[in-house]
Amino acid sequence: MKRRTCYMTLVKVFFAIVLISGGVLSAGLAQRAEAAVTLMVKISQLEKALDLIDAMGTSDTGQPPTAMLRGMLQGMEWIDADRSIVLVLDKSGENPLSAILVPFRHTNPNFKQAYNAMSRDNYYILSLPPGNGVYIPENIENEMVGASREPSAHTISLRLALREVVGNNRDSIEGFLENLGQMPQKEPVDPMAPSAEETRQMLTGLLGAVEQVDSLSLSLDLNERQFKMVAETVPVAGSELSAFLESIGMTTRLAGYRPASDITFRSRSYNVDAALDMLNTVFGTIYSKLGINFADLVAVGHNFTGETAGGISYGSGANVMVESMTVLKDEVDSKNFMAKEYLPWIEEYGRSITRIMEKEAGTGLDSMLVRTADSMVKGHKVAGVRIRLPLSPMPFDDGRQTSEGSFMTYDMRTTVVGNLLLTAPDDVRLAEMIQKAGLLRKKTSRGPMMTLEIDMGKYLASLARFIPGHNIDPQSIPDFGKMSFATVAGRYRVISSAAMDTDDIRLMMAYLKGIQPGSGGRGFTPPASESRPASPPPPVVKDAGYWLDQGRLAATYGAYASAIRYYKKAMALGSEKGQVYFNMGIAHGELGNYPEALANLDKAIQVNPDKGTYYYGRGRVHLLSGEKDRAMEDFEHAAELGDPDAQRFLDGAGQ
Repeated sequence: MKRRTCYMTLVKVFFAIVLISGGVLSAGLAQRAEAAVTLMVKISQLEKALDLIDAMGTSDTGQPPTAMLRGMLQGMEWIDADRSIVLVLDKSGENPLSAILVPFRHTNPNFKQAYNAMSRDNYYILSLPPGNGVYIPENIENEMVGASREPSAHTISLRLALREVVGNNRDSIEGFLENLGQMPQKEPVDPMAPSAEETRQMLTGLLGAVEQVDSLSLSLDLNERQFKMVAETVPVAGSELSAFLESIGMTTRLAGYRPASDITFRSRSYNVDAALDMLNTVFGTIYSKLGINFADLVAVGHNFTGETAGGISYGSGANVMVESMTVLKDEVDSKNFMAKEYLPWIEEYGRSITRIMEKEAGTGLDSMLVRTADSMVKGHKVAGVRIRLPLSPMPFDDGRQTSEGSFMTYDMRTTVVGNLLLTAPDDVRLAEMIQKAGLLRKKTSRGPMMTLEIDMGKYLASLARFIPGHNIDPQSIPDFGKMSFATVAGRYRVISSAAMDTDDIRLMMAYLKGIQPGSGGRGFTPPASESRPASPPPPVVKDAGYWLDQGRLAATYGAYASAIRYYKKAMALGSEKGQVYFNMGIAHGELGNYPEALANLDKAIQVNPDKGTYYYGRGRVHLLSGEKDRAMEDFEHAAELGDPDAQRFLDGAGQ
C-alpha cells in the first residue's frame, strides 16, 4: 500500500488552496474593507514557502513535494517575489468572473502560451479557467493590481464577503433547504441519524448564524520560525453575534491559576446564555435526536460567567486527569448549587451518554457515569464522579464487546469554594486548588477571550497508550513542542489562530514518517490479524543520554531549535558538558545565531581543549559569520590535533 506521510497532507492542503481550474496557481488578498470583489486571495513569497515545504522531506515518488507545482508555473525565478499573486472571484455583476494576476520580473513566454495569459508591463493576467476568453473589467484589474502591490504579512490570505454571498444566493439556498426537508427517508432508518427535516432545521439555524457575519478573512503563515493559521470574523453591526462579542468581560478571577498539564485551556467571562442560545438554534435538534436534553445544559450554563481555566493530563494507564476552576455568577446560591443543580445534571447527562452508547452497541451497558465516595477536604464537602468512555466502536467486527482496556477513565472530585466550582482528579490535588482559590482576586485583563495549548508529544504518547493495534512505545515519542490556539474578541471582530513552531512540525513529520508501514522506522509493527498484541517494549529511561540522543535526532532532521531544548535537558541531568556545549554550538550556528554558537563552542573547548573536532566546528561558525582569518586559525589547530575534516578543508583550500 502506498505510504502516506503527514507532510503530504500539508502539501495537499496547500495545493487545494493554490491550484484551481486547469491546475493554475491562484493567489492574493487585499484585506481592505473597500474591496469590490466577492472573494480575493493573495499569496506572497511563494518560493520561500515552497522551499520550506520541500525542506521537510520528499514525496512518495522521491521528488520534492512541490515539484509538480513548480513545473506547472514554468519555473519560479521569473515571478516577482516583492509583489503578490492575486486571485479574485466576483459575482456582483451579471456574469460571474474569476481571474488571476501573476507579477513578473521578466516575461515567461512558456507560461503565457500555456495559459493564454494577457501580458501587461510587469504582470500576466488571465481569466479562469484558462483560455475561456472572458473579459476582465478595468475596475477589477485595477483592484487586483493594487492588491498585488500592497505589502502582505501572510503567505496565503483570503477575504470573503460572506454576507454578500449569502444575500446574492438567498433564493437558491432557501430552495435547496425546502427540497431537503421534503426528501424521503432512506431505509433502513438509522435511529441515531437525523431525519431530512431535522437536517433542514439544523442547516436553517446555521444559515441564520452565517447571515450575522459580514466578512470572513483567513490567512496562513509559513516561515522558518512558525506555522500559523488565522481566521478573522467581522460581525454584522447590531446582530446577535455583535452583541455577544460586546458582552465579553475585561476582568478575570483566574489569572493566577495556571495548571501544569498536557493540555491547558482558559476563557474570560462572556454572555453564556447568548452563546448557548446560538448553539441551541443550530445544534439543538441534533442533540435532541441523540437523546441529550440541550435545555438542561442551558439551564445549568445560566449559572456561570463563562470564565474557566484548567488542564488535562494523561496517566500511564487509561486514566485521564482533569482539573479546572470555573466562575459562578454572583447571584448563584453557591452553597447549594452543587447538590441541587450541578450533580443532578451531570448524573442525567451520564445516563444520556449511556443510552446513546447502548443504541450504538445494540445491547445493555453499565453506566458510563457513576458516583464515587464523598469526602471532606479543608472543610469543604467533595463529591466524586467517575466517567468511563469507550475508545473503540461497540461491538467489534468479530462480535466481541469492548474490553475494559478500551475505556478512558476520568476520576473527578468536585467542590465549590466561594463562587468557584473546582474539579480535580483526587483529593490531594483538590486541597492544593482550594488553597490557591483563596488567594485569587478579580483583576483587569485584556488578554485573549479563549486559549488552548496542547503538548503534542505527550498528546500523541497518550494516543499510543490508549488506542490498540500498534507497538509504538509511548516513551519513544520525542518532545514535539506545543500547538497553541487563541481567540481574541472585540466589539467589531473576532480573531482565532492556531500556531506551532516550524521546527517542531519538521521533527513531528520526520518521526511520523518513520513509523509508517513499510518505512522501516522504529516503533511501528502492523499487527497480524489473528495474533495477540506483542508485549510492550521495556520502558525508556529519560536520562541525560536519552535527551542527548533526542537532540542529535532532531538536528539530523534540521529541527535545530528543538535540538537545543533537548541538549539543555541533557546538560541539566549531568550529560558530558563538552559534547553538549559542542552540539548546542553547532545547532545555534545552523540557525544563524553566531554569538550563541561561538559562546557554546568556546565552553566546549574549555572543557576539552585537546579535541580537534571542537576547533573545526568553531572554525566553521567563524567562516559562516565572515571571520575568515579566525576560521583558518581554528582549522589549522584542529588539523594539528588530528581532525580529518579540518585537514581535508585545508588541503582543498590550498589547491
